[in-house]
Amino acid sequence: MHHPDRSNGINQINLFAWEEKQKTYFEAQPIQLKEVNEGDSQRPFLGISTHEAQVLMDDLWDCGIRPSEGSGSAGSLKATQNHLGDMRKIVFKKLGINET
Repeated sequence: MHHPDRSNGINQINLFAWEEKQKTYFEAQPIQLKEVNEGDSQRPFLGISTHEAQVLMDDLWDCGIRPSEGSGSAGSLKATQNHLGDMRKIVFKKLGINET
């Protein structure tokens, strides 16, 4: 797998995948969508190991992509900041201090 690329200057990240087997190189091609009937079983278009997923996450981080507010360290930090802000308001109100 090749590192994500954001060097093209547009709001897009390019993903590359390739593999070498016995000195022969294989490159992933663009995905094509196929029409299916509603209710048909779905198959994943790609399976990657947990290690490969971690490498992808780290590479996306290096491209400037961060988790949305939710789970994970960035989301947890935001939740903690909100909680501390709420606690500060409660304490200030209880002590009769005006926030400025």
